[in-house]
Amino acid sequence: MIAPILLLPQILLTGVAMEQTSGTAPTGQTKPSVPVKATKAPEFPALPAGISSEMYQTLSDIHTQLAKGQFSAAERLLPLLPETDVSFAWDDSAAPIFARDGYADARDMAFRAWEKLSPRPSFSERVTGKTPVGIQFRFSNSLGTDPITNTPRAAAFLFRADGNPRLECVISTKRGPKGSPTTGIEVRNEVAYAVAMYNGLAASPVFGTISSRTDLNVNNPTGITVAEADNFRRIQSYSDALRGAVLRKQRWALQQARLFVNPVTGVSRDTEESERAQFTFQLTNTGAGPMSYRTIGDCGCVLPAPPGVVAPGQTVVIRPQIDTTGFKDLLDKRLLLYTNDPDMPLKVLPLRVRVVPQYVWKDPNNGTVVMQEDQVETKMTVNYASTRLLDWSRAQIDGTIGTVSATPVTTGNRTEAAVTLKLKAPPLPGRTLVSLTIPVVDVNRSLARYTFAIQKGIAMLPSDLYLGTLAGEPKVVAVQLSRPGKPFKIKRVTSDLPWLKYSVTDLGTHDEYRVDVSYNGGAPSGEIMGTLVIETDDAKQPVIKMAITGARI
Repeated sequence: MIAPILLLPQILLTGVAMEQTSGTAPTGQTKPSVPVKATKAPEFPALPAGISSEMYQTLSDIHTQLAKGQFSAAERLLPLLPETDVSFAWDDSAAPIFARDGYADARDMAFRAWEKLSPRPSFSERVTGKTPVGIQFRFSNSLGTDPITNTPRAAAFLFRADGNPRLECVISTKRGPKGSPTTGIEVRNEVAYAVAMYNGLAASPVFGTISSRTDLNVNNPTGITVAEADNFRRIQSYSDALRGAVLRKQRWALQQARLFVNPVTGVSRDTEESERAQFTFQLTNTGAGPMSYRTIGDCGCVLPAPPGVVAPGQTVVIRPQIDTTGFKDLLDKRLLLYTNDPDMPLKVLPLRVRVVPQYVWKDPNNGTVVMQEDQVETKMTVNYASTRLLDWSRAQIDGTIGTVSATPVTTGNRTEAAVTLKLKAPPLPGRTLVSLTIPVVDVNRSLARYTFAIQKGIAMLPSDLYLGTLAGEPKVVAVQLSRPGKPFKIKRVTSDLPWLKYSVTDLGTHDEYRVDVSYNGGAPSGEIMGTLVIETDDAKQPVIKMAITGARI
């Protein structure tokens, strides 16, 4: 993978002049003055953080010649800069004949992804050796093995100093440890990555963006991020400014930025789930030139800091965040910091936070209240931040009839409430989902909610047995019967369908069983309707019946 190296040019600013009118001002009044002249805009654009090492080397070579006044030498280097019209050559002679059309379509798919940008790049095919070529695409049956990852190389990328072609991309026709044929999507991703490299974008270590790649098998196309699109535009603008400086014979020297970051690992205080974890980093520029920077996260939950520029000798503070919605326990993420420090173009900053659940429920019933009687009383506890005020007087039970009472006790910054529920059993045997909700006094907070199940007697999942569409082949469909914490036995399983057989498996503690219903292939054509009968040792449910449906083709 090509390491990204970055650069920001010196920004030339004019001074501010102040002129005062001649004459003596009236007593007690300040002498009037001419308005301050506006500072001129920067003469050259600032290069964004996040360019490749090859782009940096090209810019450095051109700037070196400009600084010395060697304008002819600088002009000879201009063809090494990326063009908006990307010329390419395509040699698929080493690709399998049957795959060539698909590979060409995949190439065009990659080009179309880039053509969505503004300014819109274009792609034109040219013949190698006769006209300058920006990217040369070729195929090979093998590219060897990466010595670091010990994975077969799926593609290779080579920049040429003579500029024809500027970049050579060789794609392997086999991919992955098993050497499976390279697919169209994989070719599309390699072509899209080659265009990103040609345009000077730094390689991303997080796969999924268009400036990232992998030697492993993939099924999804990469996509252009907002940051990559912005970087593309800035690199094009900078290249145009550099061409203009060469043609105007204008000296343009470089001054190097240097990054110092503190701390190198971000650790946030414990954060409640759904809140945002806060991190702080100081970025100091110890170099002689302005330092540009931008950040991205390794997942969508990381909220990066806005991009910016740090003047020489100055320090800025960035405050990235993590949205903890959906996470719990210790959470480790990464912030990718791109700068134009050529010695530290990419700094990976670990982010670490312990996510505390909003509500910690302790239910001795493990989520299922088994009811032998028409009414049952059960207890549980919930722990939450003391700043979160729950209105227990308005607590509500949905899914069955019942009442709620609670005794909250606050210790430090946490509150623990002992909750008592009195629940009425459903009219029929089986399992029913129940939701306990408690309003939060703060209108900006959501409801506190706990969902559990109440079960009367032995429950069956599913409630009906659907065999599906049957043919002449055998088939097995399973049914589960359970009553947590209340053991029972299955004595016998029968049905009125003669081409079914049954086997019963105790899943461990005599309170949960799996019944496998086996079809032997002998059902007559047409609709299937029958009844499964399960006999138990429970006096209240000696017989459990289940409808059987399906069809035979």
